Amino acid sequence: MTKIGTFLKNQSRKKRDRKREAAVDQRIADFYRAVANDEKCNTEESRNEAARVMEDLLDAMGASPIGQMLDAFADDMGTVFKDRYRNIFASAPSSPLPRIRYFCGVLLELAPFTAGEDQQVKYFALSDFRNVLSGGIEGAVAEWTKSDTEAGTVYSQLEPEYPFYEMDFNEDNMGTVLGEILTKLRSIDPMESEGKKKEFIWELLRLSEVGFRMQFAVCDVLGKRIAAGYPLPGCDEIRGWMPDFLAEDHLLQQDLRGDSSI
Repeated sequence: MTKIGTFLKNQSRKKRDRKREAAVDQRIADFYRAVANDEKCNTEESRNEAARVMEDLLDAMGASPIGQMLDAFADDMGTVFKDRYRNIFASAPSSPLPRIRYFCGVLLELAPFTAGEDQQVKYFALSDFRNVLSGGIEGAVAEWTKSDTEAGTVYSQLEPEYPFYEMDFNEDNMGTVLGEILTKLRSIDPMESEGKKKEFIWELLRLSEVGFRMQFAVCDVLGKRIAAGYPLPGCDEIRGWMPDFLAEDHLLQQDLRGDSSI
């Protein structure tokens, strides 16, 4: 009877897993349709719908067996990321504009790794790039546009005009595009004039789009690894990836804070 009970439980679990996997497949199809519609319509409504469908997809993936495996992997990646960049974040300026420029310097160091040939290195670099962008820059941009009324006004005017999906950004030119955007953000002084402020915010919007589209690149790289039958990297592999600029902490000796007057 015990063997029969175990068999029935296993069959029930497999049936449940198949339903969850089918739900993921459906959400993936829904997501690609929403993204295609957003590319065609390019409206706030279409972008919000794409974001909503992405959340549905993530929820469905989280409930699936592979989603649970990926959640555990993401936890490992997050833990290692915090250790890897502890000194970098601890040394960052607290004021929003110097903080933005400082982390642009960090991302400039990471950019070449996002376009490399090694898929595992590329995955680690893309993941780190997204985390640095999110943890180091996005909050600082929100703080700056909230505390600087003129910057907030310019941002709210430019954001609806920004041409999403029109940037030529792909796996081949990724490093070049990132280098161009980040170098401009490091060199423009938005406090110099209204024109410079607009130019600076426009580049921030470009960086925001890059961050959004990088999420797809991260998923593609990881998907290729899974499809090829390779196991997900373990903690030792994740910790083993240490770019020279982090291993030597040479960023901390460079003037990455930008002009202290802004």
